[in-house]
Amino acid sequence: MPGKKLIWAVLSDLGRVVVDFDNRKACTALALHTPGRTAEELHWMIFEADYRHLWNACMSGHLAYPEYRKVMKNTFAMTCDDETFDRAISDVFTVNQPIVDLWRQVRRRHTRVITASNIEPVRHRQLEAMEVMNEFDAHCLSYQVMASKPQPEFFRRGLAIAGTEPDEALFVDDHEEFCEAARTVGMNAEVYNIRDHDNFVARVRERYLFA
Repeated sequence: MPGKKLIWAVLSDLGRVVVDFDNRKACTALALHTPGRTAEELHWMIFEADYRHLWNACMSGHLAYPEYRKVMKNTFAMTCDDETFDRAISDVFTVNQPIVDLWRQVRRRHTRVITASNIEPVRHRQLEAMEVMNEFDAHCLSYQVMASKPQPEFFRRGLAIAGTEPDEALFVDDHEEFCEAARTVGMNAEVYNIRDHDNFVARVRERYLFA
């Protein structure tokens, strides 16, 4: 159709796109085993400030998850066992069914749908247990490809996994910064707001044609 871009592959973020998540839920669970720390303090220190760089390193594959877990437990003198820590960190997701249904429709049009997510192994396993990962044709996960958004290498790896050219791919993410990074390597990109799904669908249908 004139005016629409033909798309052969969608590269979709997971967090706050295919699933919503709440890191405060993880910290509420961990606070039960962390003397002298509230859930809010843990959330700020682990995911926002002091130790955010370690979480990022874990997601990019440059810090092994068992080592990350060891550092966090030792740093905060957590009394829980490893299994309890992993369960707290990973049990944070709820499925965003509208986008799951949309990507199913896209796949029926013979367009590949690929995950494109910054994630580490324990949350990956949780999403596998929830069968979320079955909704995709292939996966580009930061800890596996040893690169993370917004690094250009992450998008190049995603395109190689998708088997398509940049201008034939649509990248979808909840961060404008990451969408802009995808555009710099030649991809089409759209920001997704999990609270404004209908407007996203209307915009995508106006701009793109799926194979």
